[in-house]
Amino acid sequence: MTGPNITPELLRQFFTPKSVALVGVSDRNEMARQVQRNTRLHDFAGTLHYVNPTTPEVLGERTVPSLSAIDRPVDLAFVFLGGDRVLDLVEEAAATGIRNVVILSGGFHEAGAEGRERQRRLVELAARHDQLVLGPNTIGFIRPDIGACFYGSRTVERVASGPVGVASQSGVILTIGANSLRTRVPGFSVLAGVANESVIAIDHMIDYFVDDEDTRVICLFLETVRSPERFKAAALRALNAGKPIVALSGGRTAPGARTAVGHTGAMVGDYKLHRAALDELGVISVRTLEELQSTVSILANHAPARGRRTAFASVSGGLCELFADHAVEAGLELPELAPTTTARLREILPSFASVGNPLDYTGVGRSDITLLPRVVEVLAEDPNVDLVAYSDLPASMIAAHEGLLEECREVAVVAARAPVPVLPVANEYADSGPGERALVTDFAKPVEIGGIDNGTKAIANVVWWSAQRAAPRPPTGVEHHPRPVRDTAEVPGAWSEHEVLSLLRRNGVPVVPYRLCTTADDAVDAAAELGGGDPVAVKVCSAEIAHKSAVGGVVLGVSEPADVRAAFAAVVTAARERAGVEPQGALVAPMRPPALELICSVTRDPTWGLMLIVGFGGVWAETLGDVAVATLPAGPDRIRRLLLGLRMAAMFDGGHGLLAANIDAVVKAIDGVAGAALELGDELGSLEVNPLRVAGDVVEALDGLVEWSA
Repeated sequence: MTGPNITPELLRQFFTPKSVALVGVSDRNEMARQVQRNTRLHDFAGTLHYVNPTTPEVLGERTVPSLSAIDRPVDLAFVFLGGDRVLDLVEEAAATGIRNVVILSGGFHEAGAEGRERQRRLVELAARHDQLVLGPNTIGFIRPDIGACFYGSRTVERVASGPVGVASQSGVILTIGANSLRTRVPGFSVLAGVANESVIAIDHMIDYFVDDEDTRVICLFLETVRSPERFKAAALRALNAGKPIVALSGGRTAPGARTAVGHTGAMVGDYKLHRAALDELGVISVRTLEELQSTVSILANHAPARGRRTAFASVSGGLCELFADHAVEAGLELPELAPTTTARLREILPSFASVGNPLDYTGVGRSDITLLPRVVEVLAEDPNVDLVAYSDLPASMIAAHEGLLEECREVAVVAARAPVPVLPVANEYADSGPGERALVTDFAKPVEIGGIDNGTKAIANVVWWSAQRAAPRPPTGVEHHPRPVRDTAEVPGAWSEHEVLSLLRRNGVPVVPYRLCTTADDAVDAAAELGGGDPVAVKVCSAEIAHKSAVGGVVLGVSEPADVRAAFAAVVTAARERAGVEPQGALVAPMRPPALELICSVTRDPTWGLMLIVGFGGVWAETLGDVAVATLPAGPDRIRRLLLGLRMAAMFDGGHGLLAANIDAVVKAIDGVAGAALELGDELGSLEVNPLRVAGDVVEALDGLVEWSA
């Protein structure tokens, strides 16, 4: 059974109702009272029908007993009924020709097995009748340009129309975010709570915003991504259309997230996997509401910067130091000023001023109101600078002094004609209140970007997005290579290290030489062949023992025949007595001298599928967590970018007793691991190589582990 093809045009009609039935309203229903208040506050020009079968008047308005009693077409049913009464109402709406429904009611997917069944039936009904449903468990929506504020929470004041589109899976976060964000952006195109996403989902909203001419910036509050393939397609459409998506997601820490499959996956955590997937789609991920507001504010109010080279000016050396610290930590650059810029600044600054970047133009700027506009103009024309930021005074201080108002006017003139963005930065994050907005409206003052901490993060976010949009991308957003056909004999189940290493070798991954030995004599022969008199490692081989060291199944550094025999006996006995299994035998492999060690694994994320994780192994893996993540399939170019983007990437250059790594060989080996994971198919939970040893041109997998999804 299929429902309507949810196109942006259908959603445009959904969010443009002229006749709305409020079903289940009562004088005791506070959400109904807020919807009535909000529509009046926003001067909704359409018709409201109050539906209540038991009372002739609600909230001061006459009621009708049912939808069928309404004597004219209805564009939208807005439902306040309890969850157990919603399905009958949806049937009634369909019978009366109502194709658009908003359901505030809870008791659906979020409410256990009974609720999930109720939502399944709701989806079935909507599909049968070609209905669009927002919710259930939603707060509603606002379309400010037509006054359609069908929103079950109080709006602090009239919501302005503007370029920011908002969609949220959380009604409370939508309310908090919208009330805070409204002071920092010109206004909104549509704000919608998709909540349970029974029919209208977050990806449908992205597509709507991409096609909506009034939307320039897309703001999302994500709790989960229920349809990753549709989300990917919609996000890439937004990136290609030049409409940035800023997303705030929950679940960064263990209590708020699942535990990823496999050792490396658990080490990385769900949020890093989620963020990596969003990064590849050009979605700006933020960590706090304040960072979201600051980032959206820059995108909605300022032209994007062409790069990360930032100049900063302030009357305070201390503020210059603070800005520099935060800017560098955020990944911005503070370049040296061009000689011509330095010369021009010396002409206008006091003789005792030290010219540099950041620039302390001294306290003289508080007495000479012409100084800041001239400084900003010179900095904006520097060829080494992509954007200019300056220390901004509180709006109340500016408004109280005619001289500062004049300075504000002059800076606005300079900013309007500057070749790069000019961004005012307050000393700390504060709500942008009426005073700030009055200055923006009356004096064209550039909008303050959210304080030094959030402001620098926001600048870095916008610069990152600009680079992502400029980067070439295949149509699907990934570097695809064909998925190999798996050997039908290979089925999920416990795998021994021997089977994993064989899989890796078949996929082009160099593997340390080894032999599977079933007797002590075999082990002695293998040690002589592979070690040549040098020490070898003896490791128990059993599909039932994933972590051999934990049961005493590993003996290192043996070379004499008697020691090899003893080692073989020890690991086999350990398997039998401590693990209670009969092993296949033991693997004998040569010991390798110390070298650079990497960890490389593929883990299955429940949302995004197979994810490749690479980083430095050994003590570095968990101590520093220096890992990079990408969705699969991935190609050599993306793998190379992951490796060179690690914080410790300089170690590939050698030194400190290490050989310089052959990056091409490392990339090829990791690409082979990715190919092996794809070969194993949809049942794979994780495939881990730890360590992947790198000694100059020699790259070898020393150990491997496969785990299957439950």
